[in-house]
Amino acid sequence: MEPPIYNGKIHPNEYVKKMRVYCNFRQITNEQEILKFAIMMIDSTINIPENINSFDTLINTLKNHISFTVFKNSCKRKLQALKYISEYEGDNTVNFVTDFRTLCRDAEIANIEEQKKYIINALPYNFFKNEFVKHEDANSTDELIRTFEEIVSDYSRIIKNGSIIALRHVSTGKYLSSCDREYPHSNQQYQDHDQYHNQQYQDYYDQHRGHNYRQPNLGRRSARGLRGGRTPIFHNQRLPQHEMFTLKQPTQIQASSLDYMIYCGDFGPNALWSINNDDDDDDDDIDIDEELDFPSHPSRDLDFNPINYKSSIQIQHKILSKSFYTNISKQSPTSKHFEVCCGNNCQFPWSFKHYHNHDNKGNVKSQDIILLQWNNNDSNNLDNDDNDIFVYPHHNNVQHERTKNMFLRSHDLYFTVDNESYQEVVTHDHRIGGNDQWCIELVEHPQKNLTNSRGNSYLA
Repeated sequence: MEPPIYNGKIHPNEYVKKMRVYCNFRQITNEQEILKFAIMMIDSTINIPENINSFDTLINTLKNHISFTVFKNSCKRKLQALKYISEYEGDNTVNFVTDFRTLCRDAEIANIEEQKKYIINALPYNFFKNEFVKHEDANSTDELIRTFEEIVSDYSRIIKNGSIIALRHVSTGKYLSSCDREYPHSNQQYQDHDQYHNQQYQDYYDQHRGHNYRQPNLGRRSARGLRGGRTPIFHNQRLPQHEMFTLKQPTQIQASSLDYMIYCGDFGPNALWSINNDDDDDDDDIDIDEELDFPSHPSRDLDFNPINYKSSIQIQHKILSKSFYTNISKQSPTSKHFEVCCGNNCQFPWSFKHYHNHDNKGNVKSQDIILLQWNNNDSNNLDNDDNDIFVYPHHNNVQHERTKNMFLRSHDLYFTVDNESYQEVVTHDHRIGGNDQWCIELVEHPQKNLTNSRGNSYLA
């Protein structure tokens, strides 16, 4: 064990403490001998008077030297430059807390409000900052660190754009899953269905063309066609009950062979989904950097991009790389609700609703109990009015107003494919119940993003 040396790179109190530890290790117990040895180990570039007879005098003498002023100011600048980087981004929370406390000690910053100012400046996202300023009850450094840890733990649960998640059905404990199998529909069933309804459309088209008919106002979206086989609609016009059928372009609609079935099963690779939002929102949080009188940390521009309860989202199967969506033109195999499947639907038609907090504010977090809503009418790419109607042929020709309350459900009903039973998953427009509850579980954070909102790399 080597004796400590004081050269202005350590706080005088810490130097004396280390010297006492060394002398105790060497079994030197006399106070004056320890003091004499401590004075001898001060670097020769630091001049001190000869009449020092106590450790308190030695410490005060070292603090009054210009070397300590430089040391303390340097620690303050390090505090101002200190930035928190989470384990998810490649660093360690323990390292940050240790560095923060050490620098506060060495810079002799004991005031809690000043410590809070530095720790808020070290946080990379306005999420941290705004959460931290809400806590004004910290009266010590330990309480300040405890508040910091609570916020960091809360942050680690937030579902972000690109996260890998699993959706556990609360009632049955099974997970939303998909695989490369199709529902047990026959091609002939689709052909008969489409031929029948296309003929109905042609008959009605021939009969009513020019009689109180107004071409659907598709606007600029008409160039893209009706996405996903959606039906054209009559604006502000209700059809007689006996004329309820699907209005499609008079072309044959073929059954898709690219859609895979959805079911609930055990947790595994088939139950992993990536989640992406369609929000182009900038950070709406209050910018408090000017209030702190500190330069803004570059990483605050990193794409934090949380999924919140207002986001329109796309859910994509991790293995199949296909999107999870509702096919409103087909029935589920057992309960005859709306069919859900994995296919090439690249819209952002889903949104989360918090099951317990009906204000649906804030970020979606792992272990939240949620409802998964299909926003079909907002993603049809049609310029609909509030009174537009949709007609779903497989629901016994029942006319539906613009259904906005379609939710994902599973239950103890099964369908069979290749002699294997699968727990059915559907969307429905009935009353919400316990079978509509899902627990969202964070499996993997998205890959670290080192670019700002303009796509520029911070490493460049």
